[in-house]
Amino acid sequence: MFPSLRSAPRALPRLRGLLLLLLLAAFSGGTVAQNYQGMWWVAAESGWGFNIAHQGDVLAAAWYTYDTNGKPLWLVLSASRQADGSYRGDLFRTTGRPFAQINGSPVTATTTQVGTATLRFPTADSLQMSYTVSGTSQQKNMTRYNFSATPPSCAFSTAPMATATNYTDLWWNPSESGWGANLVHQDNTVVVAWYTYGADGAPMWLLAAPSRQADGSFTGEVFRATAGTPLLQINGTPALPSGGMQTVGTVTLRFSDGEKAVMSYTVDNITQSKNIQRYAFSSPRSVCAAASTGPGNPGNTSGQCYPAYTVGDRRNFRNTSQIAAQPQVIDNNSEQVVGTATYNGRPVYVLEQRDAQGRLTTRNFNEQTATEIVLWGAETFDPATGLKTGTVTYVPEFRTPRTLQVNQTITSNFSTITSVTVQGFTYEATDRHVHTIKLVGNENVSVPAGSFSNACKIEINDTVTPQATGTPITVNTINWASPNVGTVKITATTPTPFGTSQSLIELLSASVAGVNFP
Repeated sequence: MFPSLRSAPRALPRLRGLLLLLLLAAFSGGTVAQNYQGMWWVAAESGWGFNIAHQGDVLAAAWYTYDTNGKPLWLVLSASRQADGSYRGDLFRTTGRPFAQINGSPVTATTTQVGTATLRFPTADSLQMSYTVSGTSQQKNMTRYNFSATPPSCAFSTAPMATATNYTDLWWNPSESGWGANLVHQDNTVVVAWYTYGADGAPMWLLAAPSRQADGSFTGEVFRATAGTPLLQINGTPALPSGGMQTVGTVTLRFSDGEKAVMSYTVDNITQSKNIQRYAFSSPRSVCAAASTGPGNPGNTSGQCYPAYTVGDRRNFRNTSQIAAQPQVIDNNSEQVVGTATYNGRPVYVLEQRDAQGRLTTRNFNEQTATEIVLWGAETFDPATGLKTGTVTYVPEFRTPRTLQVNQTITSNFSTITSVTVQGFTYEATDRHVHTIKLVGNENVSVPAGSFSNACKIEINDTVTPQATGTPITVNTINWASPNVGTVKITATTPTPFGTSQSLIELLSASVAGVNFP
């Protein structure tokens, strides 16, 4: 494990650096996927919108807008994640059975491809949609549509949806495929974007914002747009004129649990009731939960503890360490997501770690999937010369789940193949790891970068059996993390050949998805 430890005075600095590498590697491997579920819009162009249901590597989206005659139109998109982190797919327009005649069987009459779209998310709350519709290409820069001061956060989960208390999702009736409703639940209001068909079978969308009643149901008026600006002509001004919405009825939603509901309505003097449920099309699914207030704004009830990777993200840390009776050492280190690459044929994010002088020490190669972070390998560098001194390969790759539930323990077994060159000599070793992660709860934590409310408190224990000695060594770590900034504090206790090492890592400052801390 420590082939360079031939003389203690020379080995101690290297050991401290290796311990820091292990701790920050735990931070790098723990990122949780960014989730894009919800409603998106361009505030200056009110009157049209874009709904996303996010499951696994797929975004199911519905776009409500206006056709060439200004008549309400909706399009659908199923977009798959690409190697560069974008999502791409085809846009379709459908016709179907008039909503008043829908009665227990599929309703779609025709499906026509009208274009393609690519979705990119520069930050967690910004969306760039590039599309081509009917031969015309455009781009829209959107933001999340939040109507609450404390909007919920959404995360991936494999937990049963029946236990969810937030109803943001795409809902449908499986026996009547071809129509559906996107719900956005914030505080005591559920915004409903209802996609169905008019009396002529053409696409028709309705909007409602029912509010919570004393019995737990949600009731409100239903609105229909009269006429708006054709989608290819919308350009920085409201797409729907003042007074362009007419009241056409009422709707009531009654949820039996987080998975199923009854949608009762009267629209155009037609009264009906539909059993609806969440639409599951991939895995893991998305669950939203009310966010906590405070600087961290974590929303940890869904198990989300980290933000997604964004190229350019940077975190600066202060590391205080001491090995047995040796003098205490305080130094600064930083980590930055510098770009994307291909590593052993896999699309990865490149994370570089640097010392207090800004000199490169480590480069990690992490793949970000919909359900986990995969650490494939790393490189180490001599900060003085910039030369690569070693490589670390994970066999099999080190996989970390994106979302944890309280008291859930995840155990991984893997080996690291390490090749290190020191003073012209190359040392190789294969060390076995038993790595456990457990979310024990949430705590308030303060560091130089600020105070974070209800940060995730995660226990990480890595038992390493070095090839050189065969004697297991266990690094016991506690990691506090906020979903908006990532790791904010780490404490670690590690046995070494020279006594027990105590380490404290604290976040000094960060820039994550364009947001600065403090």
